[in-house]
Amino acid sequence: MKIICQAFLVLVFINSCLLFPGVVLGQKKTIVSGKDSLIKKPVKGIYLGSAITYCGVDVYKNYLENPRRFGFSPRFIWELSNTARLSFEYSSLGTFNFQPSWKKLSARYFDLNLNLMARMKNKPSIFILLLGACNHRWAGNFVAQSAFFDAVSGYMIGSRIRKSWFGFTIGAGWERSFRFFEIFGEYRYRFSKVDQAFAVTDVALHLGIKKKITLKKIYKKLNDRYTWF
Repeated sequence: MKIICQAFLVLVFINSCLLFPGVVLGQKKTIVSGKDSLIKKPVKGIYLGSAITYCGVDVYKNYLENPRRFGFSPRFIWELSNTARLSFEYSSLGTFNFQPSWKKLSARYFDLNLNLMARMKNKPSIFILLLGACNHRWAGNFVAQSAFFDAVSGYMIGSRIRKSWFGFTIGAGWERSFRFFEIFGEYRYRFSKVDQAFAVTDVALHLGIKKKITLKKIYKKLNDRYTWF
């Protein structure tokens, strides 16, 4: 219940930003680096991004006890308008050991998120409400019992365990524009079905950078440099 209340407070915070006088939805102008240089900057289009993530592996029922680790998270972003975009994300924590119970533990996340954006008036910053679906996959060698063995009862010592969870995501974020790129930070909860009920399975942090790509410009550069068939 405490976690649900925290998630609700995140929504309240974002809604407050939307109602705050300094925030304007659909702002078409964006400040870039430089002294008070306000220019028109196209918003719609395709962006590529990459982030450092800090999240956990859903080994135990209590997510607070789960092993946590830094990883990387590339993403493909489609800006639909000044106020909405879709983000396709992949996150990986690599392979590591978690003593005394797990060896060769690995985890991956696949996320599809809708971002609702509130742009600050005459500022290069954006507040983001994040809603989406996720798939969490992890695998590891179960090698020993621990204080939390009741949470993983049924696992045979020495066996390779593989799990895949589907759920939904809710969170909040912030983004700042510069002349040639944007930086962003996100805080999100992931919910999945655990013991016949949905519960928090992970709390993740993301910090990264993204840049707009123009396919026509890329094609032109390649066409100028190389001779095709």
